[in-house]
Amino acid sequence: MEGLDISHPEILQFLLDEQGVDVSSKGIEASDDLSAWQEQWNSDSEFGRILPIVISEQGEKVIGFPLEPELDVFLQSGSLMSDQTLHGQDERKAPQRILVLDDDVAGLQMLVQQMNKAQVEIADSFSSLVESALEHGMPDLVLVNTSLIGDIEGTDWWRNSTDSDLDSALPVIFLSEDKSTEAEVAAFEAGAADFIAKPFHPRVLQARLNMHLQARESQQQLNNIARADALTSICNRREFDLRLMGEWSRGARTGQALGLLMIDVDKFKEYNDYYGHLRGDECLIAVAQILNSCMQRTSDLIARYGGEEFVALLPDSGLEGALTVAEDCLEAILEAELAHVHSDVLPCITVSIGVSAMVPIHDKSSTMLIEQADIALYQAKQNGRNRICSFDEWS
Repeated sequence: MEGLDISHPEILQFLLDEQGVDVSSKGIEASDDLSAWQEQWNSDSEFGRILPIVISEQGEKVIGFPLEPELDVFLQSGSLMSDQTLHGQDERKAPQRILVLDDDVAGLQMLVQQMNKAQVEIADSFSSLVESALEHGMPDLVLVNTSLIGDIEGTDWWRNSTDSDLDSALPVIFLSEDKSTEAEVAAFEAGAADFIAKPFHPRVLQARLNMHLQARESQQQLNNIARADALTSICNRREFDLRLMGEWSRGARTGQALGLLMIDVDKFKEYNDYYGHLRGDECLIAVAQILNSCMQRTSDLIARYGGEEFVALLPDSGLEGALTVAEDCLEAILEAELAHVHSDVLPCITVSIGVSAMVPIHDKSSTMLIEQADIALYQAKQNGRNRICSFDEWS
């Protein structure tokens, strides 16, 4: 709290009481740590005595204190984005993320104050900027001080470094102390979404960044519509192809395995013939929802591949992990007991699943992964359906 010395136990106790924070019955004892922290607050120019800078164990920074649950997640993972937040459809919408590469503390404080509804993450180097995007997902907006990216020209450095070719709508904004027309023209010719010269007026900065964030959100809403299967509302074939391309490239770079499940609804033609196509559509919607509930991580993707065939993409997952997800899918479909009296497998809906996994290779096509899962799926059908086969069993 600006103006109050929190190294004094009475003041700290008062502030905690004001915020309704319960502490132990022993109260707050004076400590050298508190005094040292207050001294740093008073003397360290990076703190600026206005907003604290929270640094996680991974070295990520956030200016200002987030809410307590978000702070816990940030200190543990280096990101304010949690799996629970991303998975929970009933949770409040996560704030938009702004990644900033700049070393101007006063300017950063102004940015955080003006953009208090967004999550602002500060990077102190180009490598940490890229690392944050790779580890925690693409942000909604990138602000870069052009003096900190060296001799790199254009915005290709961002796309090439983060494999974000599939997210071309991501705006990259250049910050510069050069106010000349030549600098502004050069920025736009290099592919910048906007050019902001320093010093900037707080309200103008807020208006321009909000404009880009609103455009970003609108574009994402349109993309979500384009990525969804019209019948089942899970991802469609196009989205799967795009994600497979991106994860294949990432896996080739990191050396992490990529798993894939090909899932086919058994005897679905007979289902349509007996129950009719409207009931068939309802069945596919139910199967899609069940399979989607079996995806264990935010990075896992379930998509409709075509007709009664589904596909699951499992980043950072070897064959053992992929088989575990396949078993969950098989069991969940059986437990749903969707009636199918004309199936010669069981009197309910069942699925056959082919599983493959490999470490992506730069000079090989990602279709290898699909072909292997297809071979395993064929074997599962040949062996009686309602079962799982992996490619390594038949290779």
